[in-house]
Amino acid sequence: MTSDLTIFSLRISLRFYVVTVMCLIGLLCSGFVGLNYALNDFGLWRDHAMPNQLYGDPLTAKYLLSQRAIPLHFDSLLIGPSVSANVDVGNIASLEMYNLSVQGTNILRIRPTLEAFLENNKRPGTLVFCLYPYFTNNLKLVPSRAYDDPERSALFSTIPLHAYLSRAGRYFSGEAAYDKSSRGMIDISEVRKDHRPPYAEFAKKQDKKIAALIAQPAFTPHDKIIDPEAYKALAEVIESARLKGYRIVAYYYPLNYRDFTIRQLNGEWPYFQQEMNKLFLDRDVVLDFNTSAYDDIRKSETAYMDNHLNRLGADRFAEVLDDALARLNQR
Repeated sequence: MTSDLTIFSLRISLRFYVVTVMCLIGLLCSGFVGLNYALNDFGLWRDHAMPNQLYGDPLTAKYLLSQRAIPLHFDSLLIGPSVSANVDVGNIASLEMYNLSVQGTNILRIRPTLEAFLENNKRPGTLVFCLYPYFTNNLKLVPSRAYDDPERSALFSTIPLHAYLSRAGRYFSGEAAYDKSSRGMIDISEVRKDHRPPYAEFAKKQDKKIAALIAQPAFTPHDKIIDPEAYKALAEVIESARLKGYRIVAYYYPLNYRDFTIRQLNGEWPYFQQEMNKLFLDRDVVLDFNTSAYDDIRKSETAYMDNHLNRLGADRFAEVLDDALARLNQR
């Protein structure tokens, strides 16, 4: 009898434990979802100031923001891969522009985000495309639940939690968050790459590549420079934007002069420019920042961390881009 009572008691205790744990999990999940809805970080349910937190998944974050928040605040975009992701468009006064660029993406990966903006924005402005070979490489679109159900994805997203933890960590470490403009630099990795070696070390490697190409010319196959699927996608989104009334502006990213020399010697840059130019009409604007007029950036030993502009170089380039866009607005 005592044994039966003990077994019964254990069963009751186990059931109580399981039910308690399940209830606690349910409460935590409900609280998490409720907090995401209340904070409304992506601005999906009501008006919300643009966030300047540092998100851990910028591609998903910008896709969710493009549903409502970005179109509500901005009519123009800067679009590109990592080489344009650290351009602080808050320093560009000539346009109400948001930086949609994301590190590690090409046009195929960023296309859903761009198309979400084009669909939800009712004030066509200017789209500025950063032209750089990585943007038309062969990376494929990575499936995301956010593309199928943005609201549900936002409710269960851990991106805001990551943002607040990141901000808290940086606050207590005494390191201020860089981005104050709320114009697109969401991932801290886009604006700081302190783990990379000094530019002088990178420059030595580039000089060796130049010497090797001069001694023994080698050309990059065309299909390695531009992926046909990516090229087609870029052509389609540009045409779609034109039909919606957007002004199309594109610029060739200012390569540091060593990288420019390498890409000229291996035939990559001439072919890339030739094919990119075919995408644009006479009424579009294509800017080339790889001329001697911009040598103060391209030949600077302090403007790059590798092929990417560093903070100093990106801020200087933002001024140059703003000046070019301002002159276009005067036409």
